[in-house]
Amino acid sequence: MPTKNNEEIKKTVESSDMVEDILIEDRGSITSDNSFTDFYQYIIDTYKTYANTNDGKYIVLIHVGSFYELYFEQADKFSNMLGITLTKKNLKSGPISFSGFPDKMLDKYMDIIYKAGYKAVICDQVLDTVTNTISRPVDRIMTPGIVVEESCRDFHRNNYLMAISLPETLTNDVESKKVGISWCDVNLGLFYVLETEITQLLSTITRINPSEILISDPTKIDQLLSGSILPELVDLKSYYITNFKLGTKRKELNEFLWRFADNDKLVGTTLDSLKQKEKSSTSLLLHYLETCLPNFKTSFQLPSRSLPKTLMQIDSRAAQDLELLETLQSRKRVGALSHLIDKTLTSPGARLLNTWLLAPSTDIKEINKRHDILELFLKDFYFIEKLKQLLKKTADVNRIIRRIENNRAERFEYLELATTINTIDEIYQLLKDSYPKKSLKIIDHVFQEFNSSTRIHKLGEQILKTIDDKVSYLKPNSNRLDGEVVREFWEIKETASTPLKRLRKQYDELLIKSKALKVSLQNQFLEEGYSGSLRLIKDMKSFQYVIELRSTSKIIPQIIKTLDLQVKERTKSVTKLHNSEWSEIGDNLIRLEYDITLEEKKIMDLLDTKISKLYKELKKISPIVEILDVMQSFAMLASQYNLSKPVMDESTMFDVSNGRHIVVEEGLKNRIDMCNFTVNDCNIKSSEAWVITGPNMGGKSTFLRQNALIAILAQIGSYVPADYARIGIIDKIFTRVGSSDNIFKHQSTFMVEMNETAIILREATERSLVIVDELGRGTSTNEGVSIAYASLFRLLTVNKSKVLFATHFGPELMQLIESDKTVSDTISFYRTSLVDISDLDKRSIKPIDQKLIFDHKLKRGISYHSHALEIAELAGFPNDVLKLAENNFQKLTSTV
Repeated sequence: MPTKNNEEIKKTVESSDMVEDILIEDRGSITSDNSFTDFYQYIIDTYKTYANTNDGKYIVLIHVGSFYELYFEQADKFSNMLGITLTKKNLKSGPISFSGFPDKMLDKYMDIIYKAGYKAVICDQVLDTVTNTISRPVDRIMTPGIVVEESCRDFHRNNYLMAISLPETLTNDVESKKVGISWCDVNLGLFYVLETEITQLLSTITRINPSEILISDPTKIDQLLSGSILPELVDLKSYYITNFKLGTKRKELNEFLWRFADNDKLVGTTLDSLKQKEKSSTSLLLHYLETCLPNFKTSFQLPSRSLPKTLMQIDSRAAQDLELLETLQSRKRVGALSHLIDKTLTSPGARLLNTWLLAPSTDIKEINKRHDILELFLKDFYFIEKLKQLLKKTADVNRIIRRIENNRAERFEYLELATTINTIDEIYQLLKDSYPKKSLKIIDHVFQEFNSSTRIHKLGEQILKTIDDKVSYLKPNSNRLDGEVVREFWEIKETASTPLKRLRKQYDELLIKSKALKVSLQNQFLEEGYSGSLRLIKDMKSFQYVIELRSTSKIIPQIIKTLDLQVKERTKSVTKLHNSEWSEIGDNLIRLEYDITLEEKKIMDLLDTKISKLYKELKKISPIVEILDVMQSFAMLASQYNLSKPVMDESTMFDVSNGRHIVVEEGLKNRIDMCNFTVNDCNIKSSEAWVITGPNMGGKSTFLRQNALIAILAQIGSYVPADYARIGIIDKIFTRVGSSDNIFKHQSTFMVEMNETAIILREATERSLVIVDELGRGTSTNEGVSIAYASLFRLLTVNKSKVLFATHFGPELMQLIESDKTVSDTISFYRTSLVDISDLDKRSIKPIDQKLIFDHKLKRGISYHSHALEIAELAGFPNDVLKLAENNFQKLTSTV
């Protein structure tokens, strides 16, 4: 738990209320029972409200000053979990528990809250400038799938909230039953729906990779997570699942039309066209959003139906085994495929790459189009460098639009939007200057709709004419609590409207007068011997305009008397004096600033309205940025790692020459001994298998994984780490790679192994690539060999898949295979080995790591020795244990 700077946090927390009490009165009067003020009673009532919800797992965060604070029992319960200091606050009714953390550290503490399985009710402070009081209504509920704070999410990844509508019953004939799935990214306005078989649920969830999943029935949640419906669904325990039960007074879908960006008629028609299960999941999702974000404008795109038939299926186990997003050991991105291949420069590009990686295309036209664009880019590295420079100037347009609609956008973000619009034009011109018109046909469609929209270009021009470009590096000193009156910088250009120009001229004239008055006063005080601080301010207590002197100088009383000045306030270090001329100027400056602010708001409201009307057209910018960014990323990857363009077709072939595991190869480069990666071929088609044997650490698992990764890279549109590759479209990739006891899911090693294998035997097709490592090792040798052979037999004869099968049961499997002519001609045996291991002098004084030399090159045949004893020695086994093991091995082998 984070405990850094707890003392500092504690001190600041304890003083935060005091500071606010001085500035703004918001504690309210004593409640009727005379025990708590309205402020504390409100907190108690809020706690009670959220304690009675579906799961009751909410932490209420009260925004006070620059802190988020917890009180009463929640402070007692959660301060230790959050790693913040628990203290006491003395009230008339007695001491209460109290803790808090700085609001700028919200992202850090939300991460802790989510990981502990909680959500956060945010009560932000709202200042009423008329009554000068603060209220703290529930503004939003932050959950893993609903994060509207910029600092709390990574825009390089989609943050999907998913809702699932399950069948009414989960007993009879469950495999044929349908589920409805809806998912959205609140910050980006994305919304998708899908109806699919429950057997496809896990692979669909893996592809989408949601941050939070909503299910409305707690009984069904238990059934899913227990594995009693389908064994593989136990993996859903890896996701954040929320039990959200709809009340009896639920809304109809047509009452949520305002959540979408299009006109009500079109949205209504689209929602009516959804399948029943899709409607149910969409209703669940929209009701949850209404609970958590009642006032947030989502402006979703029309619900778009995802088409899984055009996407390769990779379930959660395969994604983990292949280390697509994170490594198996450290669970970190560094060392995973996504980290190595991601050379994107924009958030939209990074999101698209991540999406493609979990759901490669099976549409050969789409794949070839991506390869052709990549080939075009690789012809001109000067173009790529220029493109990279331009992409760096673009912004995340979908994110900015959402912030504008919810009045959260900073002025500089408008400029980023305008700059992006202009940059897209520059990119298109760069393409036309770099390639012949005929070559551009493969990418011209990306720009077509954007280029035809003159309204977007006019919007970009209007933004640049409206907002001062200084907002990118300067901040106006508005909402000032230090009493400063003069405003030196404005965000809106004075030429944005005629009234604004007139008001700003008047303000500038007063500004000149105030500066002249200040100089005059400084000179007067200087003549009397005072050269310290002098400011013209508005006193925040009396709201009068005063001259402020911050000094302990003893000559100040004499100066006041000599200059005949009126004292408004006097402390040890601060003196505030009345000046009639400054009172008049200051009052006029504030009045004019108010008028200017109103005019600026009118200008920005008109601009925001125009942006909202162009929402659909502005949404066309992100696809341009993301596809170009991913393609340049692929180009850089191909150049850096010497990748080749694969040949894609509709066959079932998988033919790779000198293939490499790109991540392992990169890791070897970083080793001190700079080992070279050993390349290997793989030539296989449907209903064929390669059975691979060899010693541990001989490279069997690496070979299996590298071929799966080559297939994935090819079908996301990248070139591949091989000298040559011909790949028939693969519809699914399955892995059955080593596992361990899963105590959390109440499954033994062998049970996990059998569950995974059962899924493969049920789901694999003739277009699937199946990689299996050490199937059957979790039981006795004879039973393990029998299961391994039977599984291999079915994969080849019934599923007709392409199979890469690593095992230590080589001799035993060969004996069974040779006796069955049905599959003997479709299975090839390959082995890895140790270099000249038979010639090594076991009496040599060389250390074992110099005697064990692995040959990772695949050769025809079977490895009859696993060299386990030598590897045990390499691992550091004691000599007496090794000697005993060797003696027993000799006894056992001599009796065979």
